[in-house]
Amino acid sequence: MLKKRYKYLPEFRFKDVFDPPVRSETGVFYIGYDKNRLGELERLAAMLNLYGIRNRFILIRDREKEYRPSDNVEFIDEYIDYSEVLRLKHDYSCLLELCVDGMRGLSLRAVSALFGHKKLITNTLVFYGEKVVSYLKKRGE
Repeated sequence: MLKKRYKYLPEFRFKDVFDPPVRSETGVFYIGYDKNRLGELERLAAMLNLYGIRNRFILIRDREKEYRPSDNVEFIDEYIDYSEVLRLKHDYSCLLELCVDGMRGLSLRAVSALFGHKKLITNTLVFYGEKVVSYLKKRGE
């Protein structure tokens, strides 16, 4: 018998909120905890704006930090209900995934992109492989 080393976390899906096919509008959507991602989100938003690509980045504030206003990133104080996240991301053709160093395996955001028929912009190759997915490199690489 194998020891239980993994915690089972089911993928969150709701029958009545299942993602219909994406609209033809292009855009990039992100929501997540800060985890020192603000600078990267602002840099990406500025680049997307430069090319006229619609984006919406929502960052859940770290209560231990102070934030300056941002033209490119929305701040919220608490996570919103997952059914609301599904509704928000519906109008975007692409999801942004910014993994923290050391993350391994498939993320909920990647699964959400797959089931939602969306593209995924990611900064990790740990699971995906360069032949399958384009990824974000750190400056200087």
